[in-house]
Amino acid sequence: MDHPAKTAFIALACILLGGYPEAAADDLLDLGTRDLARMKTVSGIALAFDPGKITMVYALPRPIGSARGTITNVIGLAGGPQEIGETVDGLLERLDLKPYFITLTLPDGIPLWLKASAVSFIRAIEHQD
Repeated sequence: MDHPAKTAFIALACILLGGYPEAAADDLLDLGTRDLARMKTVSGIALAFDPGKITMVYALPRPIGSARGTITNVIGLAGGPQEIGETVDGLLERLDLKPYFITLTLPDGIPLWLKASAVSFIRAIEHQD
């Protein structure tokens, strides 16, 4: 049996030198690699990203004078919040991320979906009379 560091080095060398056969792609999970997902921003920019980097998703109504509906904001990707036209539920289902997110509601009524592993604690708001 090979040492894990040796196996990781060989896998990395194979990727860099000539690609890695798709049949053995499952073996790369130990290296923390994932398939990249794709989406388009509302301005039409195509993004390729690691879905595991998403930490929060929320939807806001579109500004007055623009198309009806909502704009979904994706937090955790490079470049700050990414605005997309896809619904929150649609995005999380498409990326198979729904089981990893919890839904919370902000005081102003806006629901947001947080990656459960990103939550360290929750406490109630204390009201002072």
